[in-house]
Amino acid sequence: RTADSEEVWDTSAAEFRLSRIRLSNRARFETKVSGPEILLATEGRALVEGRDGGSVEIPRGGSAFVSARDGGYVLSGDATVFRATVGGA
Repeated sequence: RTADSEEVWDTSAAEFRLSRIRLSNRARFETKVSGPEILLATEGRALVEGRDGGSVEIPRGGSAFVSARDGGYVLSGDATVFRATVGGA
């Protein structure tokens, strides 16, 4: 299943879903968070901006943890990021 820049692979396990987000320099991916997430950059560099104003850069091979209480975030940059979430997130 694909939505904008995110390609999603649902699994039979309700606890896990994997997706790939492809960003270009002008693209922004904004999402709400309903559970914990792990973000892994496999190409390029991505910037994660939280709703609280904080941000973290994820270089190629780097990862970031997003807490369920963060509420949401925006990804930007020129990168490919894999997103592991709770199923149906």
